Amino acid sequence: MNAAKRLRFLGIAAGSAVLLSALLLAVAFFQGQTASPAEPSSTEAVSSRPLYTVGTYNNRLAVFRFGETEPNQVLEEVFIRSLPASDQELLRQGIPVYTEEELWTLLEDLES
Repeated sequence: MNAAKRLRFLGIAAGSAVLLSALLLAVAFFQGQTASPAEPSSTEAVSSRPLYTVGTYNNRLAVFRFGETEPNQVLEEVFIRSLPASDQELLRQGIPVYTEEELWTLLEDLES
């Protein structure tokens, strides 16, 4: 009888340990899901600072590496005065760009 009680106790203890482990894993999983922001895809890895700033240079559309004063690229065919006034003002302030894809999309929009 003593061996049977011991076996039953061990079974209950093992079952409790399994349930407790499952509960702790579930809590950790769901905390991780709600606490962390959605991760960007590998093609859209977003840094905390912009890669580029799109602005003006000699009244033309220009791309600057973030923090630099000389342009990396000047789009000679896009004159700032040909753009809507709201776009001109944004460009004078400088538009921060965080990904290559965002850069190409913005340039396509401004060129059309």
